[in-house]
Amino acid sequence: MYFAVISIFPEMFATIREFGITGRAVTQEQVTIECINPRDYTTDNYRRIDERLMGVVLGW
Repeated sequence: MYFAVISIFPEMFATIREFGITGRAVTQEQVTIECINPRDYTTDNYRRIDERLMGVVLGW
């Protein structure tokens, strides 16, 4: 079984892959968990993944 997880914190899923029932399933190659970080696909220097707010007027 293949799981693709999209998260800006892929380090959190390292424990899931190493311990418990899911860790055993990964070790026995019954489950594959791939973590995808959306920041790897950004083009700006700050690796932002959010856009600017729309329709919000700041500073009346």
